[in-house]
Amino acid sequence: MAYTDLATQAQVVALKIKGVTTKEIEEITGVNPRTQRKMVEKAKERRYVSGPLLTKYLEDSKKSRRPTKRTLEFNKKLAEKYSDHLRSKTSVV
Repeated sequence: MAYTDLATQAQVVALKIKGVTTKEIEEITGVNPRTQRKMVEKAKERRYVSGPLLTKYLEDSKKSRRPTKRTLEFNKKLAEKYSDHLRSKTSVV
């Protein structure tokens, strides 16, 4: 699903809940039917039924990422080594 801003997502979900056709929603928002369906599914999975359309129903979930193996100490040593290397390359002999 391509990135769509929250305002457009809210518009798509609200229109869909009101019974507007996917073709009409596509004409209004420019969001294709497959993406519309995924937006509505995501909102329903997050327990949206009707009423106020809160941000929590639409936001992208947090991405799980692999934790970094580098420590602050390692980064400092790497920076020192790299800066020493640069100094030796640029110094006049």
